[in-house]
Amino acid sequence: MDSFDREKLAEHNGRDGKKTFVAYDGRVYDLSDSKRWKSGKHMMRHEAGNDLTAELKAAPHGPEVFEKFLPIGEYREDVEERAYPWPLGWVYAKFPIVKRHAHPVAVHFPIAFFMGGFLFVLLFLIIKNPAFEQTAFYLAVLGTATAPFSVLTGLQSWWLYYDLKRTGPILFKIFGALALIVIGATLSVWHYLQPQVLADGGAAMVAFVALYAVTPVLVMTLGYFGGSMSFPD
Repeated sequence: MDSFDREKLAEHNGRDGKKTFVAYDGRVYDLSDSKRWKSGKHMMRHEAGNDLTAELKAAPHGPEVFEKFLPIGEYREDVEERAYPWPLGWVYAKFPIVKRHAHPVAVHFPIAFFMGGFLFVLLFLIIKNPAFEQTAFYLAVLGTATAPFSVLTGLQSWWLYYDLKRTGPILFKIFGALALIVIGATLSVWHYLQPQVLADGGAAMVAFVALYAVTPVLVMTLGYFGGSMSFPD
């Protein structure tokens, strides 16, 4: 088999009609026929022409993804680990899942809480069960409390995988998430100070429901942009 070093491997980055080669664990694989590596990029963060040994440690799959591709060469260069400030380097080494999956895990909590909270608002308006109004309040509090973790882990992913590059989807996710926290905090304080806001009716009830209705729309939009980045066409 051919022998590859960093410079030779980088020549096959899948762009401009070039072959799509990646290295893993000392072997080089030709992924040119893989639809997941269209234009030499996978999941908008992994680029062909590189050694992906370190990155695969934090991936949601193992090296079995290479089983359908025969190795076409050997990679003769040591893997260079990216230097991270303490204690991130220690955390990533001990718990690789934190590096890759912290944001996908954290983001589901505020999504579920705000979506469920607005559902209980609607149930209260229909059934008039006070427990539903109280549940909507608790879910707004939980959504607001968990959203900052989603923002922080999202910023981590932005730094790790996108080098803090400003794009439309990323900027929308940042400011949209901050807006969600503000709205959630407003709903929580409002209901705490006026526990019967839904039961009292009137303009305050309409305004409260309208503001709460923004949260499921916002989290679905944020989820759409996040999904388009993680699973591009």
